[in-house]
Amino acid sequence: MIVSIVMGRFITLLLLGMISYFSIKSRLKSMVKPKPQTPAPEPPFDPGAADEMAQDPVCGTFVDPATSVSIIHQGKPIHFCGEPCREAFLKTQRGE
Repeated sequence: MIVSIVMGRFITLLLLGMISYFSIKSRLKSMVKPKPQTPAPEPPFDPGAADEMAQDPVCGTFVDPATSVSIIHQGKPIHFCGEPCREAFLKTQRGE
């Protein structure tokens, strides 16, 4: 009997504590103004970055020389956007 009374009081105090906690938490949250989100800064313009790109001679697309399809033609590297453009270039060089 005494155990049930103690457990009843414990549960009541626990519930009152939880209600108080969530009530105070929601009031504090409504008092704090959220900070405005600022957009991420744009990276600075690098005029030298255009020098790092190569232009496909067939379709005119700018490609990254490090990852593009390329051949050596007359001692110079030529970069293509893909195999179809490389094949078209080689056909024109062969006169087809």
